Amino acid sequence: RRAAEQLGATAEPGRRAAELAASLEAAASFLQRFRDAADGEQLTYEFEQSGDPSPVLGFATNGDTPGLSVKVGPALRPRVEVVPLEQLRGPRLTSVFALPGEAADAPDRAAFLAWLTIADHLRSARRYVAEVRADQPASGLDEQAYQQNPDALVFLDDALQSANAPWSATLQREVRATTLLVTALRAFSTRRNLSAANLLERLLAERPHAMVVRALES
Repeated sequence: RRAAEQLGATAEPGRRAAELAASLEAAASFLQRFRDAADGEQLTYEFEQSGDPSPVLGFATNGDTPGLSVKVGPALRPRVEVVPLEQLRGPRLTSVFALPGEAADAPDRAAFLAWLTIADHLRSARRYVAEVRADQPASGLDEQAYQQNPDALVFLDDALQSANAPWSATLQREVRATTLLVTALRAFSTRRNLSAANLLERLLAERPHAMVVRALES
């Protein structure tokens, strides 16, 4: 939530800002229910290595490394392990952040996943852009290429399309702006410079006030 609040602080005042704030409140509502379910030991997480379900204790949102808090180890001497958000991307993201007995298309769940994904992409984009050097033609390419893909954003675009909440269209536009940025960075990192330039020009023309644009400018 902290990253989402920082993103929201860049939005211009008025109706758009109010709708983004409302979507953030919806996201916080889902996160609170997720934590309540974790406190009640209703949630589990399966590690890819073992496949054994482990109790979920919550979702850590503090600092620059958010992640899922999971109880692991023997019952008599358990320990807490944080699964970084980077390991929850893609299809795992939607399966992990689901609540028993709740509809998968709940609007506040879509809001939570959207804010979480936007913030995640912004962190990755900032790191990537900081490493690209004009005097080093190979920087940002090959092993340094932008690793994230827009798959989750495409899913969230569809989810927000059907969310039918007062804020859903505004948040959907932020998701689409983030998709343009991600696609541009992936194009640049695979030497498709003209495509990257066109996508960035489109982003600045269509979404000049988008959160990812404002945040990268700051």
